[in-house]
Amino acid sequence: MTDAKYPDTIALTFDPNNQWLSCVYNDHSLYVWDVKDPKKVGKVYSALYHSLCVWSIEVYPEVKDSNQSCLPPNSFITCSSDNTIRLWNTESSNIHGAALHRNILSNDLMKIIYIDGNTQALLDTEYNTGGGADKVDVQAQDTKMGIRTVCVSPTGEHLASGDRIGTLRIYELKSLKEMLKVEAHDSEILCLEYSKPETETIEH
Repeated sequence: MTDAKYPDTIALTFDPNNQWLSCVYNDHSLYVWDVKDPKKVGKVYSALYHSLCVWSIEVYPEVKDSNQSCLPPNSFITCSSDNTIRLWNTESSNIHGAALHRNILSNDLMKIIYIDGNTQALLDTEYNTGGGADKVDVQAQDTKMGIRTVCVSPTGEHLASGDRIGTLRIYELKSLKEMLKVEAHDSEILCLEYSKPETETIEH
């Protein structure tokens, strides 16, 4: 891909016994490479983490009818200033019967929702891509991006999110499609809570 962008490597360490090279990148991802054979480098382990602060963690509720559950047991959802919502699962075994499958690059990560396709905040702005010692002015780059809070509906079917500029979004968890987007407030949404199931409305 000619328009592909890749993160910069910010730290390296080498394991001489296993011939493994561990790399940390400025999108906060971690990769461990097997470099025994330089002509056939293979990935041993990788993980994708939030690149900025995590504002909220929401545990997926237990659904009475497991067939109606959109996420497997022991799943949780996080949101961050990096403008993403991430769905995680702590089970060590493979996920069976779920619409979402594990991310090939991160074993405990099922899915990433990129809000409005904006990936500007995914790279750590404290690191200068030119290799200089000067840090980028983070405050100057702060454009109030990021998701401040998330909440899962009691039925486990929908996910609500509120961002730092007051936009409320509702997602269908099975497909992760955005169902609703409302400019609800003039400033950041700090909390979301679903009302009782019989009312089928959202309080924010």
